[in-house]
Amino acid sequence: MSSTLELLELRAKRYANNHYGSPQLNELLGLGQDGAVWSTIENTAVKVLERDRAYKCELESYQRLRQHGISNLLGFTIPSLVNWDDELRIVEMTLVSPPCMLDFGKVYFDEPPMYEEGVWEETMASRELDFEPGQWETVERLLSQLQGLGIYYVDPKPSNIQF
Repeated sequence: MSSTLELLELRAKRYANNHYGSPQLNELLGLGQDGAVWSTIENTAVKVLERDRAYKCELESYQRLRQHGISNLLGFTIPSLVNWDDELRIVEMTLVSPPCMLDFGKVYFDEPPMYEEGVWEETMASRELDFEPGQWETVERLLSQLQGLGIYYVDPKPSNIQF
């Protein structure tokens, strides 16, 4: 049986073939809980998501950001939506480099997520320790800016918010 990565790659190649006439992809850029990301021959990135919820969150986040004309928050570049495929659960976006903000697969919209009392605060306190001294204030400002758009980003970590 094929591994999860192989199955994700098959979907990415199918997407590339459908949209670019070639199944060729460039390098694997990242692999995480929600899926995998490859660079394309068109100098974009395709993120192949395993679960429907993560796909819908990723897509809606990029659509909201595009609707508001936002590709940069507080000096952090955010990928811009290029295309998507509902059947394959793929979001295609521009490539970015640090400082940048990535991965909108774990967000909530319009209302903050419901956590038991103290859980959110405890989670954020532990996430703060993952960042270099002095960076957390910027992370909090980024999260606040997104909340102003109705995007409640719940996965702040150095691999997603790169300084």
